[in-house]
Formats: sequence, structure tokens, C-alpha cells
Amino acid sequence: MRGNPSNFKAEELAPLEPEDGVYLGSWWQDPDTPSRTNERVIENNVGDTDIGATIDTSALDRIFSGIDDTNTDAILYLTLYPKDGMDAVSEDALDTLCKYVGYATHAGRRVFIRYASEMNGYWFGYSRQPKKFIEGWIRFAKAVRKVSKDGYLALIWAPNSPNGYPWPSSPLYLNDGKEISYQDTFRMDPSLDSNGDGLWDYKDDPFTPYYPGDEWVDWLYHYGREYPWETNDIPTQGWFEDVMIGREKTTFGRYNFYEMFSGNGSGGSPHSKSTGGKPFMVSETGAAVHLYVSKPGGNAVLPQRSDPESRMKIKQAWWRQFFNSTFLELYPKFKSICFFEYIKYEETTWRDFTTLGQGTNIQSPFGNDGGAKDDLVLEAFKQDMSGPLGKKVVWANDAMINSLGHAAKFKHASNLTGAYEYSPAKTHKSVSLSLLIAAILQLLV
Repeated sequence: MRGNPSNFKAEELAPLEPEDGVYLGSWWQDPDTPSRTNERVIENNVGDTDIGATIDTSALDRIFSGIDDTNTDAILYLTLYPKDGMDAVSEDALDTLCKYVGYATHAGRRVFIRYASEMNGYWFGYSRQPKKFIEGWIRFAKAVRKVSKDGYLALIWAPNSPNGYPWPSSPLYLNDGKEISYQDTFRMDPSLDSNGDGLWDYKDDPFTPYYPGDEWVDWLYHYGREYPWETNDIPTQGWFEDVMIGREKTTFGRYNFYEMFSGNGSGGSPHSKSTGGKPFMVSETGAAVHLYVSKPGGNAVLPQRSDPESRMKIKQAWWRQFFNSTFLELYPKFKSICFFEYIKYEETTWRDFTTLGQGTNIQSPFGNDGGAKDDLVLEAFKQDMSGPLGKKVVWANDAMINSLGHAAKFKHASNLTGAYEYSPAKTHKSVSLSLLIAAILQLLV
């Protein structure tokens, strides 16, 4: 391991930050559930939604009840995408969300919220608009913090990987159908040229312009999936760390994300906006094994090394890059690992991201769906977890928490009353995060 991160004060812990160890979680794909994940991964040994003018309360009900069904105090991780832009998020939709979050936290459920992630990309209505993004973020932060129990809510700021930034050939499409080109975006906000060379390109800081400030951010998120992209290769040793700290000095990363926000805060361009020390989470992580590749003319091929044994070696080589004692000691603010448990079609390939053995009905056209048809990856992960590494995980505890309750019946978020149930019991080794990012609450227009 080759990093040189700065020290931080151990006593300065953020909301939901463990003093020692790391959280372990998963973003599950229907029809999987948090309870099934616990059964597979732990045995006896070891949601996303959209937010705009309205919000889908049925999705919220499913997400909150799903985490309650685990009968643990696992942290609920909710991702919210204001896909149509920050201005499209209505007060009514925000108030509805606050009812759920407020009730859940007062009932004893800890909640992570990843709001408006990947804002430095181009694929959402709030993308590549740092000023509007920051205004919308602060508005959201004020609202959910006001109704939440102290110490039970943490907000995660989650830029996308700098790979490809600022995507000069890709326009931004707003919800009204208007297209904003890369050039027009730059003209609207010249500050995106962070190094002052008159250009907005891969040499500019892909993070700092979008940072709301330490006061409004509790945790950081690093996008860590989709490696390799098109071929089934063993991940290059140290690649994850190289991208995280900007050692590549290419489009994959020129800036030390960890040092800028979790280390001593240095390295931002044109100047840093953080003093550092923020806990760090790698989320949506998992090596992509390509099960099917589309070719021009409608043809398809079965990629090499998509067999169960090769799949296990690829995925194990990926998680071992950051889930190892040396890495965790070198980067002490690295506090959470969340696996992306999806098998889906993206671009030209059918991709298996799974690590934790989720069995879905989704299969590639060739029927070589590794998540449903073999357990080698899961068994390899459990074997790694059976040693000293497993002791670094902060497990969930047995608990009966009614985090949903009657939250949907409250007329205003300020009317958060009711009987809250919270009965922590003995320590039970259950997955500590249920990344219900499939609950992307889009406050819809």
C-alpha cells in the first residue's frame, strides 16, 4: 500500500461514525431483501426513490418496513435523486420525506441520506450546476436536520468518479426538454475552470466546485464500481487506491479525494473548501463481470472468463483492494463499504456486480447469471470475513424498531409524535447497512 494520508483527531467523530471499524452494507435488487441478505451472508456466524413535486410514499413504506423486518438496528441508507433538478423539489414532497425521516430517527432508526449524488456528472437535471446544487443541498439539509433526532441522521455528499469529467461531448438535458451544451454550461459558470487556464477540462477540480461546505456535509462517498468495464480481467493491483488519491494523473483521477475531505483538507482548486476529517464511504462497489456482450448487427458473444471460478477471482481481487487491514490502517477515515448487488444490462454488456450472493430472477440472455447459479463469490467473501478482517466490521444489533409507524399519517413534519419503539438487545452479526438506494425518492414533477 502506497498512500501517505494525513492524521486526524480521533475524537472528532461525525454523526453515525464508528470510532473503530467499518460498516458493511448492500444495495439490494428486487426481489431480494435486507433480511435475505443477512441470512446468506451471516448465517449463524458472521432503495432509492425520486424527489420532485411529489414523492412516492408506497416506495418509502416498502423501504422503511424492509429494514424493520430485519429485527436489527441496522442503518437505513436512503438515496434521493431530484432528477428533474433542485428547483423541481416541492415543499410538499420535502415535508412528506421529513415525516418519514423524523419519525424513524425518533423511533431509534439511524438513517444515512445520500442526496443528489453524482452532481458532477451530466445525466441528471441537477448535474454540472454547482451554484444551484449547493443552494438545493443546503435547503434539503436544513429541512431534514430540523426534524431528526440528534445523532441519528447523517448526510452523505456523493460526487461521481472523475473518470471522463467534465464529459465535454455530452450535453445536459433539463426536465423541460431544454438541452444545455458543455460549452454553454461553462459560459454560465466560469468558476468550473478551477485552475484558471481558460479551459474546463479533465485538469480542473471535479469535486470542490460542488462542495456545500463542512457545516452541511457529514460523510463522503466514493463511487467504486464498474471495474473492469468491458472485459473480464483481474483488477490491477492498487487501482482503487490510485484513483481515490489521484495518483493516476489521468482522466481517472488527478485529485486526492481522500486528502481533500477526509485527510487534512488540502488539495482543492483554486482553494480548499474543507478542513478535512470527514468519514469516508465506498458505495455501489463491486467488480463488474460481463456475462453477455452485444456486437454490431445484433450479434452477441459470451465473454471469456465469465465462468464461476473466474468470476470469483475477479470480484475477490476487487474487494481485497480496500477491504484489508493495511488499507484500513492507512486510511483511518475509511468507515463504510457498501456492495452494489445488481445484475443488469448497461451500455453493451450484461453485468453482474454482485458479491453477497443475491438470487434474483434476472438472467442474461445466455443464462449464465452468476448471482443465481453459483455461490463461489459469496463463499470466498465469507472466508475472508472469517478471519481478523471480520472483526473490523461494526455489526448491527438485535432490536425491534418501528421506524415506519404512522409517519405517513402526519399532516406536517413538525407534528412528529407517537409511541416510539427501540429495544436494543445482544450484539447480533447482521449486515450493518441496508443500502436501500433502490428507494430513490425523486420528488417528482
